[in-house]
Amino acid sequence: MSFDILPLVLAHLKQAAAPACVIISGEIGAGKTSFGKRLAESLSSCGTTLGGILAPRVMEDGETIGYNVLDLETATICKLASIDPPGIKVGKYYLSREALDFSLQAVASASTRSQVVFLDEVGRLELQGKGHASATRILLDSPAKAILMIRSTLVKAIVECFSISDHAVFSVENIPGASGN
Repeated sequence: MSFDILPLVLAHLKQAAAPACVIISGEIGAGKTSFGKRLAESLSSCGTTLGGILAPRVMEDGETIGYNVLDLETATICKLASIDPPGIKVGKYYLSREALDFSLQAVASASTRSQVVFLDEVGRLELQGKGHASATRILLDSPAKAILMIRSTLVKAIVECFSISDHAVFSVENIPGASGN
């Protein structure tokens, strides 16, 4: 049975005693970023100040050819990863150093003045202290509620690596219409 977790996450975030970190989990292509967009729109329409980043995929002929970074506070988009160089080689993608700096700045800035800050996605690179690792630490040390997008298989390792004791996990698996970014 599938259901939409948006009302559950929104209700959770409105609770005064809710954990400071909400983890949105799902595998590659499950819809974490799409869900993040819907959540950000819902929170914004309720007057919640938010910021941080989402990383929507870039598609060509039905294939993922890269990812962008969207700064939720400014609506600025920066190319994060591409199947073509230059950049830092990670798997089949090349990550832009400039986009990682852009992401860090967006998260760090939002962490000081937003109620809710998104970070899409925290994964293997961050477990190695690379990628968005410093942005993750800044966010988790801030007073903002953190929304982290994490692959289901990495949730436990990320929670341990970043010592996230106060958190709630919501899975996007099996949400109608959530697949893809």
